[in-house]
Amino acid sequence: AEIESLWQAVRTARHYPDAEISLRCVDEVESRRLNKQYHHRDQPTNVLTFSYPPSPETPVPTHDVAVCLPLVTTEAQARRVPLRDYMAYILTHAFLHAADMDHEPSAAAASAMAEAERQILSQCGFAASIVV
Repeated sequence: AEIESLWQAVRTARHYPDAEISLRCVDEVESRRLNKQYHHRDQPTNVLTFSYPPSPETPVPTHDVAVCLPLVTTEAQARRVPLRDYMAYILTHAFLHAADMDHEPSAAAASAMAEAERQILSQCGFAASIVV
């Protein structure tokens, strides 16, 4: 229910249409493989989002989110924050990517994404202060 509420909050905030999203937990080996294959970065990462446009078989956009649970757990511990709140932050970040938001083009884009993350986390009852 919490994951669904994050996705719905992102969709509402971004005025994003109906879409399908799947979530999969992966280990560091799989995260590294996916990151290398799709982003040419030879290291594991906490989350990856893959988006696909509508097709005749699937009339709505679809998204796959791969969360590296061991890495997310380590990061939460290093930041001394509850895993539940940190996971909510990571998922919100991934869901915003799925809803066509990106932090990489500029400092302004990064700031806008961080503000959206804070608003959504707060709205859904998570610690918004976790966003850096």
